[in-house]
Amino acid sequence: MKSYITPILLFVFVFCAAFAPEAQAQDPRFSQYLASPQNLNSAMTGVYDGTYRATANYRDQWGSVLGTYPFRTYSIGVEGRFFALKEDFFGVGVSFLGDEVGTSRYRHIGGNLNASYMKRIGGNRFTQNSQYLIIGVQAGMMQQSMNWSNFRYSTQFDADIPDGFNGGLNSGEAVGAENISYVDFGAGLMWYATVENGKTRKTTNYYIGFAMHHLNQPKISFFDGSGERLYRRYTIYGGIELPVSSEFTLMPGFMTNLQGPSMETDIGFMMRYSNKDWGEFTLKGGLYDRITKAEPVDGGGLSNDAFIVIAGLEWEQWALGLSYDVNVSGFTPATNSRGAFEVSISYTAPPKDRMGMDCPKFK
Repeated sequence: MKSYITPILLFVFVFCAAFAPEAQAQDPRFSQYLASPQNLNSAMTGVYDGTYRATANYRDQWGSVLGTYPFRTYSIGVEGRFFALKEDFFGVGVSFLGDEVGTSRYRHIGGNLNASYMKRIGGNRFTQNSQYLIIGVQAGMMQQSMNWSNFRYSTQFDADIPDGFNGGLNSGEAVGAENISYVDFGAGLMWYATVENGKTRKTTNYYIGFAMHHLNQPKISFFDGSGERLYRRYTIYGGIELPVSSEFTLMPGFMTNLQGPSMETDIGFMMRYSNKDWGEFTLKGGLYDRITKAEPVDGGGLSNDAFIVIAGLEWEQWALGLSYDVNVSGFTPATNSRGAFEVSISYTAPPKDRMGMDCPKFK
């Protein structure tokens, strides 16, 4: 057990560092972040107990304010895991991410190729005690688009028209390109360990990961000659899967995104309940708090953005997750506390006899 003390202390350190000050990030993101593994960290590609895995996610936000034009984010991914040297594995996957924002119909869509190498650094496949160190890389092509005709400016309002807007008036504003494309790169690391209690025969899992997105800081401006680039995003996350009884498992965890001047942290826990009488059927539920850092003009302090209520179930190789963000930020008067609805679904094909891999449940 001593060999696990250092990683556990590292987990505690990063858990505290997650609240370091640095407001929402620029990138689309999911409240059920572990249910979209390839978007979270390329090093999570192939980290599951099975032959292949397929995931799908959908998020709908601010419909209470924007009506028929809410923020919509969606993603799908497929990945496979294969034998490498000795007891190591490598994983490959492809993922697609799309995001649509407001009446301007701003769209961000693209695909990524992900690859990982899983190196066993402790234990073996014949024991419940094992450790893996994983490295991952990501390469993708992204496109952003904007419908400039949907914008309305103060210079286009006419008091002689019933609704006050005259699209035929010159706005006086510059109009940029409708589409831009760019190549994007990322990389990540992850460590996890499974530890079996010799007396109770129950297994505790630990994991921690770090990912870097937009390593090449691609240009994202719709206007020629602009040097506007996408900030690098740094993601830190970790958690524990702790059995508290024969039926209940406690899974506390956190995730922090740092991107330019923005910071957000999700911190909370999940509970899993399974009864032997139910066979492969498992219930899940949990609560997370999202903490963000305000822009300097607003004081730059930390504040609560939303409470995230999560529920789900697992049946054989299927997993379904539902969540809702209850908005508690300064935007509450406009949203009436209504934030975002999210759904995730995944299918993990059973492992072959020799391809079993002890993995935390993560979510």
